[in-house]
Amino acid sequence: MFPSVGRGSCCSFAPSSSSPRRSCSLRGSRRTWRSKPNSVIAYVSVVALVIHALVTWVCVSKLQFELIGTMLTLDFSWWVSVLSLFGYVTCGGCPDTWKGFSMEAFIGLWEFLRLFAASGVML
Repeated sequence: MFPSVGRGSCCSFAPSSSSPRRSCSLRGSRRTWRSKPNSVIAYVSVVALVIHALVTWVCVSKLQFELIGTMLTLDFSWWVSVLSLFGYVTCGGCPDTWKGFSMEAFIGLWEFLRLFAASGVML
């Protein structure tokens, strides 16, 4: 059923020393968690969380904006995340994948718009 399991794949089943049952041993997980893009996403998320907490505290507690302040700070923190990751990608963080804007981005645009319109009509 799963031909790659147990034959040199990332996830192989190995007997556990503490129990007679078999447990999954992820051999490639250390390498995956240490990769640079994952750590950048984690750092951006932590910074956005700290900014969100501080701005929410200021808007809701100090400025008394209540519900509207909560909505504004949530929107602001999402934009902090988006712009931080966009800056990472465009300012040299991804030299092998980001080659700048080009007309290649619009190659499948017509097919996408047709599918978009068809799914809108179905709703």
